[in-house]
Amino acid sequence: MKLNINESKNLMIRMGDLPKDNTLQQDLLFEMANLSQKKTGLPVIIWVRANSESGDGQHNSPRIKFQNNTATRCDSNSLIPISIDTDPKILIKNPTLNISSEQLELIRQWIIRNYETLISYWNGDYTTDELIDVLK
Repeated sequence: MKLNINESKNLMIRMGDLPKDNTLQQDLLFEMANLSQKKTGLPVIIWVRANSESGDGQHNSPRIKFQNNTATRCDSNSLIPISIDTDPKILIKNPTLNISSEQLELIRQWIIRNYETLISYWNGDYTTDELIDVLK
């Protein structure tokens, strides 16, 4: 059976068989949009992605990622997942944070303030352009 590139990626993700050079992880980052500090008013870059209907199995719960530093350039090696929820929580155990607790709280409050919009984006109800236009 011959698979196209997307089917092949989906199969590898479901099987947890990521390539050793992490090219698949890099490909998945290209599916994410990053929102600059200017757009969000936050001290960090936010990364968002709509939940894929491709069945890639990556994530079942709504989430975004924040860059674990205040740099103005994107650093995809420094991302921390956090839930899109009315009480957002970091989704990895015991991360070493390179931002202050006050900065983390700003991220949490931004998620709460934009909860409905972020959930709508996760569900595919908004394009990235539309998301940017309606964020608070």
